[in-house]
Amino acid sequence: MTTAIGVVMFLHIISAIFMAWPLYALITVNERPKVGATLSDKVDDFMEGIIKKQAGRCYIFQITALITGLYLWSRGDFGFTLSVPNLLMLGKLLGLFILMGLLSYVVFFVQPNIDNLFIELKKGSDVGSKINGLRLKRKKFAATCLFVLLIIIIFAVQIREPLLLLINIVLLVLAALFSYRVYKSNIPYGWV
Repeated sequence: MTTAIGVVMFLHIISAIFMAWPLYALITVNERPKVGATLSDKVDDFMEGIIKKQAGRCYIFQITALITGLYLWSRGDFGFTLSVPNLLMLGKLLGLFILMGLLSYVVFFVQPNIDNLFIELKKGSDVGSKINGLRLKRKKFAATCLFVLLIIIIFAVQIREPLLLLINIVLLVLAALFSYRVYKSNIPYGWV
């Protein structure tokens, strides 16, 4: 492995690690009730600010993963055949585009609606249930993003040596169960 490919691979892997935001966003959202905050207080302003700023970071990590992934794919010995490694890389690419699409939907449609409702709430309108509904929708998108990211990682570890189909099925089911668990609870002890 040349130094350039090693550096690009490092950037590719670290970008994927930094895209773990959906996991931590879900943990944060699930911890919010412990604060006992009311809608439209400093906790909401703080959390919404973090969520909005994270979107830009996610785009940078996703674009970095895309560019470095395409570079690594072009430098591999896989050619343009219908091989398992190429299908796995194609699956990773599709997964990345799905992540970008989900993030874009939240950034350009869900989040602006939440922001507008908070403006209305501060004016005295009773829009709390609408805000909570949109937040639940955003939370579902975060859980879906986490699941897609886990699928991408499952595919990535198999580029050089694919696993058995049964093992893939088990890993995908575990990824779905973990994503659902993080969506529903605060997972105080990680995997356990």
